[in-house]
Amino acid sequence: MILKSIGTTFLLLAAYSLYLHNSVADKKIEGQHQWQDNTIKAQDYLYANEVPDNIIIGSSLSCRIESELLPENFYNLSLGGQSVFDGLEILTHQQIFPKRVFVEMNMVKRAGDPSFGKSLFNPILFFLRKEVVPMREKDQPAVYALHSSITFLGEKIYDPFTRRLVNPMLNKLNFSKKEDNNASVATDNFYDDLIKKQKTEFDMPFNEVAINDRFKELKAKIALLKKQGTEIVFFEMPLHPELENTIQMKEIRKLFLQNFPADSFVYLDKPVYADYTTTDGLHLGGDNAKKFTHFFIDDVTAKVSK
Repeated sequence: MILKSIGTTFLLLAAYSLYLHNSVADKKIEGQHQWQDNTIKAQDYLYANEVPDNIIIGSSLSCRIESELLPENFYNLSLGGQSVFDGLEILTHQQIFPKRVFVEMNMVKRAGDPSFGKSLFNPILFFLRKEVVPMREKDQPAVYALHSSITFLGEKIYDPFTRRLVNPMLNKLNFSKKEDNNASVATDNFYDDLIKKQKTEFDMPFNEVAINDRFKELKAKIALLKKQGTEIVFFEMPLHPELENTIQMKEIRKLFLQNFPADSFVYLDKPVYADYTTTDGLHLGGDNAKKFTHFFIDDVTAKVSK
């Protein structure tokens, strides 16, 4: 009985692995929450057959760089809600050294999350996930089933239903316009309060011990990458213009140049914050994310060797 169960499980696993390999293995799957999304992104990098030449690491700010617009040899390993140290841990833990690493500067004050690394690098699970594809986060049957259901409902049922039936009715009744106007006022007030809070936070001096510890750790990780021949490129994401010259942003720029001199490291041009609009003071969205991605690519083309 036990052998029969094991045999059935093995056959189902083999059949599912074959299905993944032949039909949907390259489909982009997003997680249902931030942790799962980060895990999928990290595992896609760790278990890839080939290491991309250029890796971007950073926080949720850099997640807004549009992967679809980047050249083929780029991979955006920025992690929502986490920091550059989590991305650096992924690169250095497995001794996978790309040709070039782009390091976001803005959120260097945020420490890494050791629990994320532990979840990725559990020795037994890491080996199993490497060899058994359905054990990886995005390839688990439940995740695939949910993704397929959402895609089907969205494309085949929800979108046509709202486009052909609900939206025309709302337009006739003029309901949607009224709701949007009300929402706009509330959103504007909320947005202004949010910017004030963020400016207050960004104008507070750093805890000297904590920020020095962050840079000490960063120097050690960067030195390890440089020793393996990896080129390091630093870049800054645009925030709300009110945050551009706050105490913390000015201190971050100064500390980067002190620890990583411009004659030994590449710095991309600082974006003009006023050229961009954020969704919440920190994050770019929609057309502004696309605009910065083009700025990033143009500056990389101009400043970084092939």
